[in-house]
Amino acid sequence: MEADPGMSFHLQTVAENAGMSRSKFQQLFYLLFAQHPYSCLQELRMQRARELLEEQQWSVKEISYKTGFKNLSSFSTAFKRRFGFKPSSLL
Repeated sequence: MEADPGMSFHLQTVAENAGMSRSKFQQLFYLLFAQHPYSCLQELRMQRARELLEEQQWSVKEISYKTGFKNLSSFSTAFKRRFGFKPSSLL
């Protein structure tokens, strides 16, 4: 997740790769990181998006796709919820 937060993430697949059930994986993840896997992924995506916006090499739309969002609207909403301002304000 940390190496590429924009990748498609399926909890079942990750758990299987770790040799665990999905529920066991979630429990262990929470014990280790004090948050659920999807919350962690969302935070990683938001941090990466902010970094990319500050670099100003891509459009907001391109960054939304690079960070794993299916559409610009959901990305903008999530970004504003996390940081308190629109992603376009960094451009």
